[in-house]
Amino acid sequence: MKAISLQPPWGLIVCANLKDCENRDWRSNFTGEVYIHQSKKWDRDAMDTIMRVDRNVYIWLMNRMEMAQWYGIIGKTTFGKCTDYIQSRWFFGKFAYPCSNGFLFDKPIPYRGQLGFFEVNLNGH
Repeated sequence: MKAISLQPPWGLIVCANLKDCENRDWRSNFTGEVYIHQSKKWDRDAMDTIMRVDRNVYIWLMNRMEMAQWYGIIGKTTFGKCTDYIQSRWFFGKFAYPCSNGFLFDKPIPYRGQLGFFEVNLNGH
């Protein structure tokens, strides 16, 4: 299955169904279920952005800061067709993948991230 890396805490709120799209500077034809890999490197502006967009998500996240620091494969979601516009308060990129059916794993699965979409085989996990 394909995976994509997101910087914390974006991966956590996508998998928790609190963010309904994933912003990208590039477009692809991929649609479907995708593992969410959360990198070790934080988006340093994320918390300010989340507070500005949705205070309730910010509070939810502050209560789960240990999970926000997970790295590796942390869950999965389903990406819809990539678009250059989506009616979402979370859309602030050139392109976005609508996200649905997020699922957060009980614990992260150690895995090295890559740029773009990459193949992941979690047999044995």
